[in-house]
Amino acid sequence: FWTRVFGRVRAAGLEFGADNWTNDYRFHNVWVQKALKRLSSSPAGRDVVRWATDHFPFYSGMMQGRDRVNLAFIKPVLNHTGARVFADTTKEMPRLLHLSRLPLDIKVIQLSRDVRGYAASAKRRRGIGVADSARTWLRDQTPIREVAATLPAGRVFHLRYEDLCGRVGETQEKLWPFIGVRSVPMYDSILATDHHVLGNNMRLGGAIRLRLDESWRQRLTAVEQDEILAIAGDMNRALGHST
Repeated sequence: FWTRVFGRVRAAGLEFGADNWTNDYRFHNVWVQKALKRLSSSPAGRDVVRWATDHFPFYSGMMQGRDRVNLAFIKPVLNHTGARVFADTTKEMPRLLHLSRLPLDIKVIQLSRDVRGYAASAKRRRGIGVADSARTWLRDQTPIREVAATLPAGRVFHLRYEDLCGRVGETQEKLWPFIGVRSVPMYDSILATDHHVLGNNMRLGGAIRLRLDESWRQRLTAVEQDEILAIAGDMNRALGHST
C-alpha cells in the first residue's frame, strides 16, 4: 500500500517517503514548532500564520510545497482503497489551518472529554499534576472551539468522549451522515492487529473493547476536582460536560 502511495506522489515530481514525510506541516526545530503552535492558539496568532503563508517568502514557499504533497498524497490513498472520504487524525492546530486553505471539502470532528477525566488520565499515566493538566486541556480546547465557530454550519460535529463510548450506536448513527458514508455495524470490540498504522504498537495488542471510563470520579479527590473546575470549569460546561 505505502509503496504504491509513495510512488504515485513521487511520480508527480514531489519528494515523499517513509523517511521523508514532506506532507507534515510541523518543523523539526522544536523551538520553531513551539512558536508556531503558540501562534495558532489565538485568533491574532492565527492571522499571523495566515499572513506569513501568503506573504513571507521563506515560510510561504515551504508551506506551498507541503500543500502540494498533501493534495498529491490524499488522491492515491482514496484511489487505492476505493474510498470517498479521507480521515486525517492529526490533532495539530497548524495542520488544520493549512489544510483548510486547500481546495478540499473539509469537515471537522471536534472531540472533547470532561476535563476531569483528562486530568485523571494524565496524573495516572504521566504523573502530571491536575492543575497543570487542566491548564493544558483549556489551552487546547480554547482555539479548537474558536476555529470551529468560524466554520460554516454543518461543517463541524462536536463529539463528546462520553457519548462516543457510552452511547455508541446512537452516536455513530449521527456521525455517519455527517461524514457522508453509509452506516456500518458497531462491535463491542475490535482486533487491534487488523486496525493499525505500520509501526504503531497497538498491532501488538489483543482485542480493544469500547467502554466508557469514568474512573476519575473515584480516583480524584473532591479537592482535586474543585481545583480542576476552578481552572477549566467554564469551558467544560460550554462543551456540554456536566459539573
